[in-house]
Amino acid sequence: MLPSLAGVTANLEQLQLQDNPLTEVPELGTAPKLALLDMNSCQLAAVDPARLTALTAVTNFNLKGNQLAELPEGISAMQSLEILNVGANQLTGLPSGLAQCPALKVVLINNNLLEQVPPVLLQVSTIQRVMFKGCPVAGSESPEMEQLEGVCKRNKGWVR
Repeated sequence: MLPSLAGVTANLEQLQLQDNPLTEVPELGTAPKLALLDMNSCQLAAVDPARLTALTAVTNFNLKGNQLAELPEGISAMQSLEILNVGANQLTGLPSGLAQCPALKVVLINNNLLEQVPPVLLQVSTIQRVMFKGCPVAGSESPEMEQLEGVCKRNKGWVR
């Protein structure tokens, strides 16, 4: 467990904690300049929504390679979020709170347990790229997948 970083994060712009045996997102307090939070390949099984409320400046949140079965609705507090990497977890869906992330452009959700397009992705007008590779939904020709592909193409992106 990482000790609380509250009080020392005022000028922090990046926090790279990947490949550590962390079981929770650390307490960061106010981190007004934190743009990158990388927790790739830690041991997260859940994310405490209270830890996300101060992460309003984070543009890139990497949770790839953990053991997450779900993400909290509190992700909506991440108002600057542009890139969300949650690949290689145990996710079966995404929280509706993602629709309240006005800058969201890229969602990497490959190698998860998704059997259908998460409805919230159809509500994100800024979405450009979505990666489903390795999920049961990959290659689906459902109306939802076609709708998502249309939104991504309009924003000069893709769905894979």
